[in-house]
Amino acid sequence: MPPLSARARAHLKSLAHGLAPLVQVGVDGMTPAVGKAASIALEQHELIKIRLGQGYEGEREAAAQELVELTASQLVQVIGRIVVLYRRRSKDDPKRPRIVIPAVAAGKAIKGPDKLDKLDKLDKPGKPLG
Repeated sequence: MPPLSARARAHLKSLAHGLAPLVQVGVDGMTPAVGKAASIALEQHELIKIRLGQGYEGEREAAAQELVELTASQLVQVIGRIVVLYRRRSKDDPKRPRIVIPAVAAGKAIKGPDKLDKLDKLDKPGKPLG
């Protein structure tokens, strides 16, 4: 999965602003159950918040990286004890539209998992946007 561009990350942050955490990491830390719950939530929602509970004593950044590895997702942000993760849904669900990631060039939106790699091709140095 290609890394998220700054613009895509900003877009996902704005979408995540109003979300409530769906998974909480407790005193036991990163268990397989936490990874499975986060993976199920990502498959249903694509963009989720995970709360690191008051009893969690590990480092926040390390916890975020472990969650990324457990769920095969991308880290959007860590703010306080909240981790925001994104992973494109593997199957289309007509009841839930996919999140559209904006491209680097103005006015071009990228849809579908096969077109995410086009983000890198659109961001060429020296080429004016617009």
